[in-house]
Amino acid sequence: MRSWVSKATVAATLRNMAARRRARPRPTIGYEEDSAQDDTKSKFFPPTTRTLRSKAGTPVGGGDGNGRGPPAPVDDVATGATVGVLGRRIKKEPAVKSESPPADDAEQTEDPAQPRKRIKVKVDGPTSTPTSQAKAKKAKAPGGGAAANGKERKVAQPGNDHWREMLENIRAMRTERNAAVDIHGCEVLSDPAADEPTRRFHTLVALLLSSQTKDEVTSAAVSRLKVHGLTVDNIVATSEAELGKLIHPVGFWRRKSEYLAKSARILQNQYGGDIPNTAEGLMSLPGVGPKMAYIAMNVAWGQVTGLGVDTHVHRTTNRMGWVKTKDPEGTRLALQDWLPYEHWQEFNVLVVGFGQQLCRPIAPKCSECLNRHLCPWARNSSNRSKMFKPKAEGALHAAPSKQDSE
Repeated sequence: MRSWVSKATVAATLRNMAARRRARPRPTIGYEEDSAQDDTKSKFFPPTTRTLRSKAGTPVGGGDGNGRGPPAPVDDVATGATVGVLGRRIKKEPAVKSESPPADDAEQTEDPAQPRKRIKVKVDGPTSTPTSQAKAKKAKAPGGGAAANGKERKVAQPGNDHWREMLENIRAMRTERNAAVDIHGCEVLSDPAADEPTRRFHTLVALLLSSQTKDEVTSAAVSRLKVHGLTVDNIVATSEAELGKLIHPVGFWRRKSEYLAKSARILQNQYGGDIPNTAEGLMSLPGVGPKMAYIAMNVAWGQVTGLGVDTHVHRTTNRMGWVKTKDPEGTRLALQDWLPYEHWQEFNVLVVGFGQQLCRPIAPKCSECLNRHLCPWARNSSNRSKMFKPKAEGALHAAPSKQDSE
């Protein structure tokens, strides 16, 4: 059963509790109560006017010095120690002597509120060292390297110090030039009897169809287009459905037929039937990326403005430790940072053929490669199960198979 208490009883209880709380004795060290305070009033309530005095007799404390506001710690007259509000001793921190600046420096002190001013000082002699001058130079590459797209990047270094020897070994292994890229590449697919603009258009079409497609399939599709009439005007007059039938079964043939039709109309309207003579202009065409643009500039226009990096170049250069990248575009930028320009022209065909014949994506022929003692991937024991194991001794460079021409 609940017991009810009246509001008056609760209010009286709260008043009594407040009175007892106010009547509790408080520490009086360092305090001097005013003599005019009523004794009867101070019996139940604390003094309302208190003066905090230090050892010297001067008022101290918080607020106005008369007890109003939070009182500050005071000094005990008997012991000389600092005592807080609750009578606890407070440890004094040792005083730190502030070193004042000399008179000569007094005028040179700065205002913290004012911002600092930069002062230019002239120094006799050279203003920069050879090291600083070398760091200030930007690495420039025709196809975009450290300063590509207007952004400065840290200049990369070859990951393998033996890259020159390895490149010479690749040249030695590629002397016969019988890889799929040598037989069916865009360099040999243009019609030698056609005029220059038409031949350049043939090169561009071969590159457009080559992505994600074997070289033999690309070569067959280009041959069918030549029979149909591989000119800008004829492609514009051909429907996309008909173009799809002609280029099938290249990879993504439906999308590529659309790209081919759109590119032909752009070339007819904006370039007079020819292809753009800059890498930027080529990359503005539908379906043309950096790899196609730089290879087209090299093959069609004879201008080496950048490296063409496809999946073969990306795979082989990462295996050999030349670069450490995640995609072909990153490989292109990294190679252009440090690979000397004199190697750019032949680099794509040279390394692509090496990747098709020996450094294949599946079962690479590391036992037949001259770089097997210099290649980090071949020396890694965990990759031995992935390598091609020949059943019998054979020729070092056999004719390319369907698997080799990937």
